Amino acid sequence: NRRPDYIKEFWNVVNWDEAAARFAAKK
Repeated sequence: NRRPDYIKEFWNVVNWDEAAARFAAKK
């Protein structure tokens, strides 16, 4: 069952996206 890995990867991408957005807003 690969679902947990899929969800983990999904949230990793979401979190990275939000972190990048906050970093851009900080500049």
